[in-house]
Amino acid sequence: MAAILIVDDNEQNRYFLEALLKGYGYETLSAENGVQALEKAAEYLPALVISDLLMPQMDGFELCRRWKAHPHLKDIPFVVYTATYTEPQDEKLALSLGADRFLIKPLEPNELVSYIQEELEKAAARNESEALEKQDESEEHHKEYSQIVARKLDKKVRQLEAEIRERQKAEDALRKSEERFRLVAETATDLVYEWIPESNQLTWFGDIDKALGFAAGEFPHTVTAWTKQIHGEDQKRLFEFQDLSAFSAETVVDRYRIATADGTWRHWVDKAAPAETSNGKVVRWIGACVDITEQKNLEAQLYQAQKMEAVGQLTGGLAHDFNNLIQVILGYSDLVLWDKALSSVQRKNFEQIHKAAQKASGMTRQLLAFSRRQVIRPMYVGLNDLVTDMLKMVQRLISEKVTVDWKPYENLGAIYADPGQIDQVLLNLCVNARDAMDNQGQLSISTMNIDLNEDFCSMNPWASPGAYVMLSVKDSGCGMDSQTLDNIFQPFFTTKETGKGTGLGLSTVYGIVKQHNGFIHVESSPGCGAAFQVFFPRVEKRPQQRPANHEKYGLGGSETILVADDQEMLLDLTEHILEREGYTVLRANNGREAVSIARANENIDLAILDMVMPVLNGKAAMEEIARINPKVKFLFASGYSQEGIHENYVLQKGLNLINKPYPSEQLLQKVRDILDND
Repeated sequence: MAAILIVDDNEQNRYFLEALLKGYGYETLSAENGVQALEKAAEYLPALVISDLLMPQMDGFELCRRWKAHPHLKDIPFVVYTATYTEPQDEKLALSLGADRFLIKPLEPNELVSYIQEELEKAAARNESEALEKQDESEEHHKEYSQIVARKLDKKVRQLEAEIRERQKAEDALRKSEERFRLVAETATDLVYEWIPESNQLTWFGDIDKALGFAAGEFPHTVTAWTKQIHGEDQKRLFEFQDLSAFSAETVVDRYRIATADGTWRHWVDKAAPAETSNGKVVRWIGACVDITEQKNLEAQLYQAQKMEAVGQLTGGLAHDFNNLIQVILGYSDLVLWDKALSSVQRKNFEQIHKAAQKASGMTRQLLAFSRRQVIRPMYVGLNDLVTDMLKMVQRLISEKVTVDWKPYENLGAIYADPGQIDQVLLNLCVNARDAMDNQGQLSISTMNIDLNEDFCSMNPWASPGAYVMLSVKDSGCGMDSQTLDNIFQPFFTTKETGKGTGLGLSTVYGIVKQHNGFIHVESSPGCGAAFQVFFPRVEKRPQQRPANHEKYGLGGSETILVADDQEMLLDLTEHILEREGYTVLRANNGREAVSIARANENIDLAILDMVMPVLNGKAAMEEIARINPKVKFLFASGYSQEGIHENYVLQKGLNLINKPYPSEQLLQKVRDILDND
């Protein structure tokens, strides 16, 4: 049996026809295009050819024309089987070229076979003499063929162009979407990631290298690399989540510490949500990481500030009670020591009592300074002048082996401060530096004008925007670790040996600086010394002349002095000190009693009033006495008060104050100064 030649450039179509025809007992030949079909036919003459039309190299129309023009092939039936050229003019052209039948895909298999059988039967019955001569290379056929091919090609080109445009639109939309996502990921503070649990694939959207301090492309984008950076104490939770991730359908939020390239730890919040499930399992997660390190730092600073405030309130209250007790000890020891009849042994004993009372007095002053409850006497001063005046004392306090380098800033602005308090700040910082250097090394003191803007303060939460005068004290000592830095301003915290320090020096500095609306910053590390930077608000004022210390002269007198205090021991002490120097003393146990005494005595020259008294406090008593007798002068005595003669612990102008505990000689000097000042 002669074979049937199948011509089609689609392999599946050829396979289907071969299987179908072989099933009906026919042998088959196959070719991918017209050129191969003619080559096959030259080797083995087929009984029938079934051909597609749209094929590379030589299409079905040209094959049909050449087939029917070939003297050995023209009588072999040529069946067209097409899915592309399906219009009436296509069929007309094919038949005019000699095609015996024009079939349109797809047909039912039995229907297709029946058509093939019909054509084979027709060919067998036909006589070679009945074969129709085909007009070879007809211009009309050629023209019609060219028009059909051109039309089909034009249609195909338009279809391809439309497909290309749609594809370009889709690609542009995808590209814009990816660009928007990239820009969002790059500009957002969050780091977005996609995690595939099954393959453990991790994809970051955002600059993970920059977030962790690595060079571009240095950090591996793998789960293993990521988890290695996480703090060991936090890894356990992460591993537990990874193990259960396929079965969790809820959003997961975790906080952990992650190491940067330089080894420092950052605090991250990681929020992940299931993005895709398959067969009841989560197969894809989308998450976002937010760096909350600055927030944690601010929380720590707030906690530290609240703690320092609480400690300050406690120490301020304790200082008030202790001041009254210390005043009694200090005052009576003064009175005893004034007695020239004391034996040497007695004098030595009372000197020790007096020395201990003075030391306790200094400690309470430091506690009040830390708690910011000292009443200060601010004025416009030049920091360079204050430092220069203190240098001799500083040099005496530190070792000769310590080199002091003083660099004052030219045209330094003024500050509004209590000169004595600023002296204390400098003194305490220098003594702290001396101890850190073990009495040898380099001590650098400098000043400068500095303006802190919002950008700087946003990166340095310890600072506040504004114009400042900065005092810098640097040493070449042993330095401090982070734990020590966190505690250096707390009262009674010290790294010195027992008995070598009270732990109040730097806490006093902290309190004084805060009370002057400033702030202090410390930089230090073990073995690299320490740098204290103190910032005081800068003012556009000319510095004032610092009051000179009065030289001692006769401290007694004959004036009448009203003394009011609710503490009987203090009242007795003050009366004793004043009467011993010749003054006439009138006693009152509270403010109301002091007013009554003033109303009954017109010859009162001075009233010494305790600030905190029952019935009527010192400030209120002063106001009533001043209305009764405007000539009376006033001196307030206070161990610590929350209100009265000051505003925010700044002494009101025109008022006189002596802080408890005070030496007896200081009280007498203060009384004499007020009485002699018109």
